[in-house]
Parts: sequence; C-alpha cells; structure tokens
Amino acid sequence: MDLSPGCNLAHAKKNQVCKLRKSLYGLKQSPRAWFDKFTKSMKIFGYTQTNSDHTLFLKRDEGKLTALIVYVDDIIVIGNDAKEQLKLQKYLCREFEMKDLGDLKYFLGIEVARSKTGIFMSQRKYVMDLLTKTGMCECKPADTPIEMNHKLYEDMDQEPTNKEQDQHLVGRYLKSAHEKGLMFSKNGDLEVVRYTDVDWAGFITDGRSTSGYFTFVGGTSYFHEEIGHGNWLLDGAGFSPTQEEEETSSTNAAPAVIVEKPRDEVAILIEGKVRDTPSFWPDCCIYKVPHRFRRGNEGFYEPRVVSIGPYHSHQGSFPQMQIFKLKYVEAFLSRNELSLDQCLGLVRTWEAKARRFYVDCIDLSSDEFAELILVDAIFVLELMIRHQFFEYVDDCDRIYRKPRMIEDVFHDVLLIENQIPFFVLEGLYDLVDNSSKRTLKFFVELTHEFFKASVKIDKFGADRAPVPGVNHGVKHFVDFIRCYYLPTEDEKHEYGNRVYEISPSVTALEDAGVKFATTSTRSLLDIQFNRGCLKIPNFRVDDWTETVFKNLIAFEQCHDHQVKHISELMFLMGCMIKTSKDVDLLIEHEIISSMLGSNVDVSTLFNHIGQGVGFCQPNYYFSLCKKLNAYCKSPWHRWKAILKRDYFNTPWKVVSTIAAIVLLVLTLVQTICSVLSL
Repeated sequence: MDLSPGCNLAHAKKNQVCKLRKSLYGLKQSPRAWFDKFTKSMKIFGYTQTNSDHTLFLKRDEGKLTALIVYVDDIIVIGNDAKEQLKLQKYLCREFEMKDLGDLKYFLGIEVARSKTGIFMSQRKYVMDLLTKTGMCECKPADTPIEMNHKLYEDMDQEPTNKEQDQHLVGRYLKSAHEKGLMFSKNGDLEVVRYTDVDWAGFITDGRSTSGYFTFVGGTSYFHEEIGHGNWLLDGAGFSPTQEEEETSSTNAAPAVIVEKPRDEVAILIEGKVRDTPSFWPDCCIYKVPHRFRRGNEGFYEPRVVSIGPYHSHQGSFPQMQIFKLKYVEAFLSRNELSLDQCLGLVRTWEAKARRFYVDCIDLSSDEFAELILVDAIFVLELMIRHQFFEYVDDCDRIYRKPRMIEDVFHDVLLIENQIPFFVLEGLYDLVDNSSKRTLKFFVELTHEFFKASVKIDKFGADRAPVPGVNHGVKHFVDFIRCYYLPTEDEKHEYGNRVYEISPSVTALEDAGVKFATTSTRSLLDIQFNRGCLKIPNFRVDDWTETVFKNLIAFEQCHDHQVKHISELMFLMGCMIKTSKDVDLLIEHEIISSMLGSNVDVSTLFNHIGQGVGFCQPNYYFSLCKKLNAYCKSPWHRWKAILKRDYFNTPWKVVSTIAAIVLLVLTLVQTICSVLSL
C-alpha cells in the first residue's frame, strides 16, 4: 500500500511502499491461516487435495472412497468406508474443536432429505427465507416470471425500470417452484450423460451465444450450467445461501456424515410443511376480524379515510390522507426538534417486537415496515396532541378543520385491524419535549383525554385508567378502552364454568314482577339483582356504540382473555332486549339513554352487536341469569305482578278494587246474617 499522507520518513526511498503486517478490519487473513492448517492436517492423515477444487479432499483405500468437502468451517464427509469415516471424525475432533451433527440436512442453501427411494435435494428453505426477507411469503405463485421466449438486453438510452417490480415477478416464480428439487434414486446406475445446446447469437446487444449444459448421473440431473451472460438475479435482496450459513447458529458449523437411513416420503413432506408454518408469538394482539363477525358488517371493521398499521396499508384508497400524514410528521419533528434518523433508529430497534404484535404475516420488507410504523405512529401522536392542544391546529389542517373528517378519523382509530402497538406510541411520545406535553407527562394521560369525547370513558372514573409510569401492559387503543370496562375485585361476579343460563327479556322480567333501576356504580358490567330489583348502569347508545363494542368483542374473541367481559355483557343485553318494547321499558327507567333515531334502531343494534359471539367460558353472568330465571319461574311472583298490573296500576283502579272488596265483604256478612236469622 502507498504511504499515508503526512507520513514523511527521513530514510524512506523513492517508490517504496508499506508492508501490511496485520489487518485492522476483521482479521481477513484468519480464514486462510485456518484453512492452511486444516489442509496440512488432512494431508498428514493421508488425504489428497484435488486440483479442480481445493476444498475437496479424497482418500482411496482398498477400493473404498472417502471424500471430505469444507466451506469455511462447515464440513461434509461422504463415502462407502464407515471405518475410515469414524477414524477421520476422531482425528478432526482431536486436532480441531468440532462437533458431529449427524446426517446432513442443510448446507449452503441446499436442503437434503432422505427416503427409501433415495436422496432428495432442494432449495425450499432458502427460497422461503428469501421470500420472507423480501416480504413476499404470502404472494401468489406464478408459473413463468416473464413472457415466453422474451430476450433480455441492456439499452443505454432506456429509462430506469422499477427493479422491485421485476423482483416481485421472480419472487412469484420462486414461490411456485420452492418444492421442486433433485431426486437421486438408489438404482445403482452411475452412468454420466451430458447434453449441450447453444442459442447461436442469441444475445441481442452483442450477438454472443449462450451455451447450456445438462449433466445426468444415473438418470438424475446433477447440475445445469450456462456459459455466456450472467443469470437473472434478485438484485438488491441482500441475501444468499452463504450469508444464511453465516447467520445460523454455531452448532451448524461442524462436520456432518451422510448415512442412508430410510424415511417415509410423507413424513418428509409433513416435516417440511411444519417447518414452513409461521410461528404464533404470545405477543400477538392485533388481529384480522374473523369472517363470522365481518360478514355483512364490513363497515364496522374497515377504515373509512385512513389506514393505520400494515393490514390496510396496501389498499391505496387513501392517497390524500398519506399527504396529511407526512404533513403531521413534519410538524411533529419540527416542533419537538427531533431528527428523522433518531426516530427511525428507535423504530428499527422495535421492529422484531412490533411484528410479533400482528398475528398475520406482514408482507413488508424491513425498510417498508419501519417506514410505515414510524409515519403512522407519529401521525397518531400528532393527531392526539392537536386534539388536546388546539393551538397547534393551523388553518391548513384538513382534518380538524373538517368536522366530518375528524369523526371518520376517530372511527378508524378505534378499529382492531387499524392499530399500532401501544409501546411504539409511548416510546415516541417520551421523545416529546416536556413543554409540549405540559401537564400530560405520560402517554396514558394523553390517551385518556383523547378518548373522553368519543367513547365517553370519563364516566367510568379515572381509577379504572391504566396507571401511568408503570408497566400497565396495554397493547393498543382497543385494549386501552377495554381496561375501563373491566370490573374491580369488589364488582366481580360468581363464574359458571359448564352450565349455561340465558336471561329472560325485559318484557318477560316485568311480567314476572321484576323492578328496574339504575345503579350508581361506575362499571358498565356491574349488573345486580336483589329482592326483585334489577339494577343496571346507565347505558348511552349513540353512533359510536356499535363500532366500539364490535371491535372490543372481536378483540376478546381472538385474544386469550380468560373471561370475555364485553362479549358476555353484549350477549346478556341481546338476550334482554328483543323488541322495541324492551327498549321502551329501559328508557322509561332511565337505564338506556338513546341518541339514535328510534327505539327500533336500538333494539336492532343490540340484536346484531353480539352476532357470532355465542356462549363464553367461564360464564361471567351465570349467577345473575340463574337468579332471574328462578324468580320468573315462581308462580307467586307472577300472580303478584298480575294483581298489581291489572288492579293497582292507577289510583282509580286502586279505589275501584278497594270498593269492590268492601262490597264483597259486606255482601258476605249480610248473607251470613240472613242464614243465621232463619
């Protein structure tokens, strides 16, 4: 290497250079030194290094052959001399730190599987890993990536093409071919046959030919080779079999011996499918709504104006909102003097955890996912900050300056499919300057203020809010709202695990003499029945009710909550409210406050809101329903109710009934006296 600038040595002569004694970057000479030592050891043990491939070592002894091939520190040993293989293994373990991993399963992107008929080699796992890294694991397969007989060439004058579009075409082809491979049958035939073909002057640019060779060993294609121009690669994917080998655990860096062990082909097929099945993490909490809930109710689960998170980001139906998002990002960063690199770096550290929050496979690369989460998270934060501090809303704000727009945005933020992990929002909010936060130091407090207007969570009391500054465990906004409905220890009911009880309707309860009253409790779940009086908290029904509760139910039904409180509540209300007459009675007793057009709409809402829920285990309202049914089945309660309803429901009927009773008594007395006088 040349002398460094400023390096003036008095004794240096003209045209002299520096001698490199030690590499300062990664010790590049280490692998070469290790391989030299390994080569000497193999030669000492009687193996010959081949000239065509210096990583291949052979040893022949009495007609038997043992071969060893090495790549960096991964070693494969094959042959028909079992004793020699055992000796070689002991020798290498003595000379080097190595571990025998048994039969070969995976090497340089090639997967090896064995059966009774032979050995099957494929690149299935490598292809699936490549598709996963490029975000194409859920793509639709295609038989051909481009048109048949289409010739590729380089045109210096053409405009740059969309590289990702071409990569997606090749990725779709790979998805259709990932199960294909080479089958080496145990037929004993080792005849080598080679075919060649040349497309004379087939390359358009310079007229060069491309020669192709197919080599068959024992009737099986051994390798395919093309000489001419390079192959069409997934440039930019940043992934290769060698790279994957470097990323694997150190236990794979050890010798493996191929030993023929018969395996059932169906077992191999099932094993591959099991390996390809995506893992379900315990962190999963953002779900796609099941079909039984979504059917006919798409408007309650799909965004109207803005997509948040990856599930609806591909729709492309909100291009104008994407501009608003970027404007909000710019304002957020500028006001808090934050750099985009700082926020993006933070999001990248959360990527693995954030991906595990989504139960469905996210068809996005690492860069695309980080960009989406960052932009959407900052948009939501700025939306909440402007809602609390309206002075940040300028005249150009196209969301808060349009009342209908902000209502639609509120709707979209409440959807279970339209969520960002809470810890991401909380982490980015911690970067906000304290002067901008003012009295709302914690993100939990800002979230509470944000949902007070739309969901009316303030009526449940601040004591039900997640505690700021501690590990509250909130997963996203839907989970945050659910926390307000959960009962305290004093409000919990007796659970029923196996016996189901269905509540009678409000009309049937009234016919049985049940009285209705509101309760002062702040929990919507705290429904009590005592001494013939059913106490139900005031339930406000408005345009937000169905959206909020449908998404809360969908979250509970998909998640692993032991007790599905919201689902149980809506199922109970659906049993009680069958017709508009039931609604009339509840409104009369100030239990329901309706903001809808008619009471028929309210009854329809409760009949549809719990669609697809069914019975839940454990049954939270088991004890309540059991008491109501027992009360309604009592003849005495029903007779008493009929008497009160038919004869004592108005003052005039009371007077008439008393007069009739007095008249009946007097008549009876007169009759008795007449009989006695005879």
